[in-house]
Amino acid sequence: MSRDPHDRTDMLAMLGQSLTRDLMTAASLFQGAVADHYGLNITDFICAGVIISRGPMTAGQLAEAVGITTGAITGVVDRLDKAGFVTRAPDPADRRRVVIEPVPAKAATLTEVYRSVGNTMSQLSERFDAQELAAITGFLDALVTTMNQEAQRLRGSQQLGADANVDVNASLDMGASAAWWTASTQTTSSPLGRETEGQVDFLSGINGATVVGAPLPGLLYRADATGGSRPNVRVRGGHVSVQLGWQSWLGAQSGSSLTLNSEIPWQISSRGNISQAALDFRQLHVKSFLASGSIDRAKVLLGQPHGVVRLESRGNVSRMAILHPPDVAVTLQVQGNAYKLRFGRQSYDAFTGHIKLQTPGAADMANRFEVVVRGSVSELGIEPM
Repeated sequence: MSRDPHDRTDMLAMLGQSLTRDLMTAASLFQGAVADHYGLNITDFICAGVIISRGPMTAGQLAEAVGITTGAITGVVDRLDKAGFVTRAPDPADRRRVVIEPVPAKAATLTEVYRSVGNTMSQLSERFDAQELAAITGFLDALVTTMNQEAQRLRGSQQLGADANVDVNASLDMGASAAWWTASTQTTSSPLGRETEGQVDFLSGINGATVVGAPLPGLLYRADATGGSRPNVRVRGGHVSVQLGWQSWLGAQSGSSLTLNSEIPWQISSRGNISQAALDFRQLHVKSFLASGSIDRAKVLLGQPHGVVRLESRGNVSRMAILHPPDVAVTLQVQGNAYKLRFGRQSYDAFTGHIKLQTPGAADMANRFEVVVRGSVSELGIEPM
């Protein structure tokens, strides 16, 4: 007998079947397939997800997070280390302890694995308006909260062994996995203290995120995470270390934003790649900016320079826009080949070898931005706002 799609009782039954039997089973199988792709068992893969999402932690903290014994976690970490997902390093706060750190380059490969699913989900979301998406988000958010609580309750009654099966309900408690299901916003911050300048280091790059400067009375920074990012932030003095989580399947729109207090100067660095990022420095006193990886699809808004401010990329740059106030002096140096380069009114379709450009008289200005690209350039524009 078929169900009436308009009957509430039937609809709830169909929804329960879709979630518990179909969607969760599919998610569990997909997660297992990804684990197999990397040569890991499902428990090891979930542990990798926790470390990548939450950042460096001790073995004991990891064991507590996933609900397995501290003895079993040693083997898990050994396998993740061998697979290239994590490394062991001394704890900066207590060098007698060892922390487990994610390897940014390995974590970045997960984005490609999930890209096709993410594209499909993004297309599916176009079927719903903002109100409908809000209702779906609220339902899933409440569901995840309930499942997290149930997972904790079950862990309290039974300690999982190293080889125990980890079901999808438990996996939803993992930082990265939970982000697939919820679009709730989480906010963290740190008091300003006596710091007179700040330094922020993005340990795994800036992917699908926004960095902005703004007045934050009494705060050093504020981080807001929505959807799939869940950044892990550690502060020591004025040094802020940021570990961004996996990017949401729905794209950069469900990402993270980091606001830096514009009342103090900042040194900013990114150890990984920068992709689909918005960097709004119009109100920020930037002392320096260093990107160790490549940059793709990024927009940078500059304010007034204080002295000579170096903005450097040590990798290749593509599809990037840098906008500056009309009265600000800017120099550009590209050490690799350039393709589709715009600098003010100057335009180059192709350029081989080193190139140096500047706004009129910029080299003699005491306050100026120096943009340096050590790799090649494809579609870079540096223009006044």
